[in-house]
Parts: sequence; structure tokens; C-alpha cells
Amino acid sequence: MLAKGLDASFDPPNYGQAHRQGYRFIGRYLCPTPSGKVIDPDEVKRIHAAKLGLFLGWENKAADALRGRPGGLADGRKAHDLARDWIKYPKGSVIFFSVGDFDVQPEQFPAVAAYLDGVREALGGYYKIGAYGGAGLLRHLKAKHKAAYFWQACASTAWYQNASKMAEAHFHQTTIDVKRADGTVDIDEQNLPAPIWYPTASHVASHAAPKIVRVPSGAGASGKPGALNVYSYVELNPTGKLIVQLAAHFPKAQQIYVTSGMDGDHGPKPDGSYHYGHLKHGGSPAAAVDFGAYDMAGTDKGDRRMRDLARWFEDVVPGAANIVELIHTTPYADNNGFYVKDGQVIASYDPETDAAHRNHVHLAMSRKQVTAVLAHIKASHPAPS
Repeated sequence: MLAKGLDASFDPPNYGQAHRQGYRFIGRYLCPTPSGKVIDPDEVKRIHAAKLGLFLGWENKAADALRGRPGGLADGRKAHDLARDWIKYPKGSVIFFSVGDFDVQPEQFPAVAAYLDGVREALGGYYKIGAYGGAGLLRHLKAKHKAAYFWQACASTAWYQNASKMAEAHFHQTTIDVKRADGTVDIDEQNLPAPIWYPTASHVASHAAPKIVRVPSGAGASGKPGALNVYSYVELNPTGKLIVQLAAHFPKAQQIYVTSGMDGDHGPKPDGSYHYGHLKHGGSPAAAVDFGAYDMAGTDKGDRRMRDLARWFEDVVPGAANIVELIHTTPYADNNGFYVKDGQVIASYDPETDAAHRNHVHLAMSRKQVTAVLAHIKASHPAPS
């Protein structure tokens, strides 16, 4: 699982509360207007202010996809115009069309495929096509190249070939119609990378130019506002230096120390850890850097600083798939750990590893990943003219 999220039609959740409960994206809807189901621009602002990503679905009547190509053409045009002109949904994003919100049978598959042909013509390549439905239908649509992204419904295991999770589905809807974060929602898991509309870095990154200051071990912080403190003994390879540049954008960077890079004992050398700089991820050189709040070690203030940093890494990097490793254990009941491994959110590493990361935050990224995030931040904060 890459991330966990919610989708909601008429009773959306409190988005800030949803983020605090560990959800990282929201699925909301478009349909023929006027309708209270349709997302509005102010809601987009609230979603992004809560540091959540967004994807859209088109959903009206359950059997609409049986109208074939003319129906898809009509619905696709309305979805395109609402997404682009009403909420400014970015070009290249995905709209999931609810073509299987019922038990679609094989003899109905051709009508659904024709419906998506109409959608494709209407969207004209501006948006990617997603399909929502049972696994049997989605596999057929994938084989026929009728959609680029797939969202598997969980409404009934009795639906055609829908008794287990489809490995090729980008999203799995795991629970429906439950109360979460003061809303009535369905719960979803992201299984594969997909174009979720995350907030721009301006929502989560510092507006000040980042500063990096070398400080002697044990001498305390530099005292410079907005400066990330790096212990003098820390060794950084080129990718590690980029990770430190990323951390320097943390709004409370002056409260954090870089405590380890290539230095120290992190397991067997040279390939026992991303710390040593010999490993690659996805063909790109990778590095690991440790961050601590050691002037506040063992205090609640220090714990909060490290938790906030780990949470910020989750927010500023668009999705767990863009992180190689994130490890930090907190004492807080509402979120007692941040654990990502090979781009997947996991429940934990192992008891020994979890315990060893109680006093620092470990972040590993590839050069390709961290370069992309830094470019995103820079684009969100252009230099003054």
C-alpha cells in the first residue's frame, strides 16, 4: 500500500481531522449539475490546506455506462468542463468514471467499453481516463486498453470476479459507508502510482530561502532563524546533500539537526544501508540522512519536533512512492510511527529497528526523487523579479 485515503459523495469528512487520522488523499465527485455531490473550488482549497491529495470521479446513475458511446461522449464533455473550468483540475490528472457501480456481467462489457470510447473522444487527451468497478470488468477494460487507471469497488464480493483484490488496480476500495473524521465515507488504499492532485509545496514548505549551518557536536544550535543545523562531523554524498537541502525548507528547520549521513555504523559496509551511498533505487543513486532534536533529547518538545519533521516529509513529498525509506517512532497514540519502505507505507519495520529510531528521523531517497521534489518547491517559490 502506498497511501490510505477516503472517498465521499454527499457527506465529506473534516479534512484536517482526516489527515491527522493518517489519510493522505480524498476522492470526490462530479456529476450532472445542479447537485450537492459536485465538489466546489472552496472545497479544493480546504482539501489542500489540510495537506491532502485529491482525485475526481464521475458518478451519476449506476447503469449510465450501458448507454454506450453516446453516453460516454455526453458524460465526458460535462466531466471535462467541470473539472477544467469549475475547479481547475490540472491537465494530465485522472477522472475515474463509475462504469461498474453494480454487478456488470460479461455480455454488458462491450457497451461499457463503447462508453469509455466516447469518454476518450470527449476528454481529448486533456485528462487521463480511470475506470471504477468490479475486478472482472476492470480486467476486461485493461485488456482492451479502454482506461489508464483502475479503481476496484468492494461493494460486493458476489460481483463478477470481484472476490479478491486485483493486483493491477491502482486503488482498492476496502470499506464503504462508514463514519470517519465526522463524515460518511468509503476507505481506499492506493496500490500503484497514480496522478493524485497534491497541494503545491507552498502549503507545506517554508517561504524563506533555506540556510544550512555546520555546528560542533554538542555545542547547540547556531541560533540563526531558518537555519538547518548540520553537525560538523557529518559526511554527505551528493544525494545526501540534496536531501539536506530538502530538509532545510522545513518551516522549523532551526530546531532540527542533521546527525548522520555516510558517517557512523549503519550495518555491514558497503551495501548494508543507504547511508553509505553505494545503493541505488530504481536505477538512481540513493542516500540516507538522519535528523534529530538532540538539544531536546528525551523531552516532549524534542519528540514533537521530530514527529513534525517526519510528518512534513510525508506532506512535502507527493506520495510514499517517492520515498525509499522513512523511519521514525513516536510516543503519541494518534500516530506512533512513520514507516515507509521501498515506496510502500508499512505498519512498522521490526521491534529493534522501530526502537532504534525513537530519537531520530531516518529519510532515504534517490537522487531522482529528491531532485524532483526540490524542483517542485522551487517552482512554487519563484525568485523575486
